[in-house]
Amino acid sequence: MFKKIKILAVLLFAITLICPISAFAEEEEENSNYIKDISYYSASQKLENLIKEDRVEKIDYYNPETGEYFAWLKTDYTTRSFKPAKNFSFHIRNYVSSDKFWIGSASIRVYSQARLVDVYGNEISGVSFPYEVKISSKLWDIEKFQFETNGGQTEYGRVKGNRYYTVSISTGDNPDYYGNGPYLDGSGTVYHDI
Repeated sequence: MFKKIKILAVLLFAITLICPISAFAEEEEENSNYIKDISYYSASQKLENLIKEDRVEKIDYYNPETGEYFAWLKTDYTTRSFKPAKNFSFHIRNYVSSDKFWIGSASIRVYSQARLVDVYGNEISGVSFPYEVKISSKLWDIEKFQFETNGGQTEYGRVKGNRYYTVSISTGDNPDYYGNGPYLDGSGTVYHDI
């Protein structure tokens, strides 16, 4: 009798381990097909176009009501001394953060360009709007890069490397100072040493 109870307990334990894994696998499969339904992204014409052009690797954040998003773009090139760790695209009001990605070296370079646009996607001209791109792993491994919307810029920095990091983008000013409901719309690349 004790042996049967022991076998039953082992079986129940095995089932509890297998069920959450299979549920996670179904969720992962469902998310991978999620990008293929372009109609969901209609609030953001830019993101919809990127998907149609097959340039999107993964979407980390999307708000269907506002069209705000953060997406990783496919990477297919290398410079002489740096190679892209990740390319990204964003459309935000105030703040967005990504999922983790790998940086293999301590020396990094971040390129970003953005513009301030109104709710219809029209550029608000004559504005030099500050924003920050932050690369972070843990609380003690953070590198902040300051940018403005007056063209593309490249900034250099150092992190510990050989670990996973996240990208977060935040506006340095209140966008509402520049009209009703403007967005920071841009893209960038995180490079690391070859």
